[in-house]
Amino acid sequence: MDTIDLHTPARNDEAFVEAHDAGGSQDAEWFEETVRAVRAARSSTGGAVMVHCHMGINRAPSMAFALLLDQGWAPLDALDAILEARPIAAIAYAESALRWHHGRLGSDPADLNRDLDLVRDWFVHNDVDAARSIGRIRQAG
Repeated sequence: MDTIDLHTPARNDEAFVEAHDAGGSQDAEWFEETVRAVRAARSSTGGAVMVHCHMGINRAPSMAFALLLDQGWAPLDALDAILEARPIAAIAYAESALRWHHGRLGSDPADLNRDLDLVRDWFVHNDVDAARSIGRIRQAG
């Protein structure tokens, strides 16, 4: 996992984001590495972990989704909780997180397909205009 010096004044992370943002999906290792690190941090400290990204629209909410799945949350309950906490969350990598989660569980393909259908339907009914949210954040910055 890459580390960033948070003490560097006026840090611009556009190059970092461009190099590490996979676009429409994330691979299983992206989720696995972070979930493993979060588990270790929580077991050694017993504390909470904050997940964040550049704008809080896709990567962090998608990772939060994977973390909630890892803790036994049902996919739709996890998505509802994320959207309630972060109304501009687009959670673009939710399908990648589901594929990672079912892969590590060794789920039956029918179970994965059922969850994918449920999540896709959830997105139809909970449309977030990510482009508008990103534009508003950039204007404010």
